Amino acid sequence: MARNEFQLFVDAQDARDAFAAFQQLLAVAGLAVTDDLFGPAFYESLRNILLPQLPYKFQSLFATLTKTVDAAAVHRIALADPSAASTATAAAAHASASSGPASALFPQGRRQNILVSGAGPCGLRAALEAVLVGHHVRLIELRDEFSRPNVLKTWQPNIDDLVRFGFKTFVPRAALHGLVPLHTKDYQMCLLKAALLMGVRVHLAEAVCGLLDPSFVMPAASDSGTATSVSSPVSGWRVWALPAADARLYLKRPDPATLVAELSFQPSDVATEDLQKRSKVDFVEPAVSRDGAVLRSFEAADETERALLPKARFYAFDSLLVAEGESSRLIRRLGFDRKVQRFAEAIGLVANFEFTPNASAGSPERQLKEFLIWRASALWRQTQLGPLADKGIDFENLEYMRGTSTHFFAATTRIKMLVDVGIVKERRPTVRESLQADNMNFELLRDVGRTIARLSGIPDTAPFAAKHGIQVFDFSCRGLCVDPFRWIDAAPSAQAHRPALVLPIGDALQNPYWPQGLGVNRGVQNALDAVWMAHVLGLHGSRAFAEEERRTAFKAMDWTTFEQGLLRPAAGWSIDPLDRYASYLFASIHNTDIEQRAPFPSLPQRYRDALKLTWTAP
Repeated sequence: MARNEFQLFVDAQDARDAFAAFQQLLAVAGLAVTDDLFGPAFYESLRNILLPQLPYKFQSLFATLTKTVDAAAVHRIALADPSAASTATAAAAHASASSGPASALFPQGRRQNILVSGAGPCGLRAALEAVLVGHHVRLIELRDEFSRPNVLKTWQPNIDDLVRFGFKTFVPRAALHGLVPLHTKDYQMCLLKAALLMGVRVHLAEAVCGLLDPSFVMPAASDSGTATSVSSPVSGWRVWALPAADARLYLKRPDPATLVAELSFQPSDVATEDLQKRSKVDFVEPAVSRDGAVLRSFEAADETERALLPKARFYAFDSLLVAEGESSRLIRRLGFDRKVQRFAEAIGLVANFEFTPNASAGSPERQLKEFLIWRASALWRQTQLGPLADKGIDFENLEYMRGTSTHFFAATTRIKMLVDVGIVKERRPTVRESLQADNMNFELLRDVGRTIARLSGIPDTAPFAAKHGIQVFDFSCRGLCVDPFRWIDAAPSAQAHRPALVLPIGDALQNPYWPQGLGVNRGVQNALDAVWMAHVLGLHGSRAFAEEERRTAFKAMDWTTFEQGLLRPAAGWSIDPLDRYASYLFASIHNTDIEQRAPFPSLPQRYRDALKLTWTAP
């Protein structure tokens, strides 16, 4: 029985199917994630039950995952006690990871309840790392399907990192070397399955709607129908979460079924007309409120919130990692201002075509070579850009990548071209207003997509992808949170409780410039940096130390144009930034301090000692 359920789990192509298969697998195994059994201990219990019942082909999957668990265990001992690093063994380390008392693993602090909101690649990767180093982890995701076929140009260290979590088994058709064209959905599915196996509590079709102060008391109806004050089932800091349908209404997130598919991809949601200008290209987008997402009392909730709270579930947390993308309403209502860079007008167009049904792996369309061509090239007219321009379709560049199941095109242009060919009916005052459904001719947009495909050698028998076949969007801006974290203080009546730590990650922290392909490649790193801050807080109990560590990694990430050469090989990664970022990145920051005769070093003593960097006050 376990054999069939596990095969269904491995083969699942969507989140809801993987989750359902995993629940059946747990029922067969007689296991559940609990406060006492989670993380590495849960994984080992499940592995020991399943392996004798599974075919040999799954031995390599569990060998890979066990190696990852063991490596994390050794890192965990080294981080807690550097003097023990040379003698730490995996057996000794993971024995206390989740089965032993928290006091043994976090002698100066405490094990964290880490809640991750959002199951994109960055949220999932953060959840995995947090549970591997010994924390209770819960992940909440609004969707119950991962539908985006867009292809990510994934760096080799990130692919190697995925391999550590079963990528070869979960996405067997994907390449493993070079700049790997990987579907967003495949990235998510690999990490979701690994997270379930590692004992992360996962909730699909549910969304975080706000925070509850430790002093918050939820009233309950008495037998007489009057309200009586009772504490909600969980004390301390909590989030309140709603089922997807209610959450979408409250968060003003459209139902995917009602979205215009061609306009649903929005890498930037900045309302440029509301920005505060600082220079020609630099702006600030103030937060909507400092703590508007925090409910201090039921009486302070508005009418809508009071109606919805009885439907809500409450989940305790110490650290909240928000991986909801740049459009996160939670981040905007928790005091995170953003720096925004506004570039020249830039419009993106992406098109996804499924492989022709029954086309063999050796067919011409499955052998097409990937390409990236630019209008700035002297020979651009000899490429696809030439015939496209003859039809009035002017692109600044065009890229083709072949995924495991689709052809993917990405191009950049301007509103003028869309108006000239009739895709946009009229130019309106802003790009946002121009790219509205009532102002678009989607048939012409699909005609342009089909023309690109034909000129690139893709036959008409290859249909547009069923979801997200072709999309157009504005990426003229990119945003970056001014601060990488915030502490939310409890109400005066609950000052005995520690402040809540909120950390935006992925695009919620730093929205990439779309053509650079930095979204997931860089986002995974800032997600691990956020887990590092939460871990340091749990390990040492020092707020100042945790802040210093997060600011250092945040500065390093934004120090220069981020590229894969700034990352160490994934085999040696841990949540410690020193184990992931190249030494010369930190050395560059240090040397700049010296050259500019800074009164104090930017790098903490820990970094300077590890990299043997000396500092003499000017």
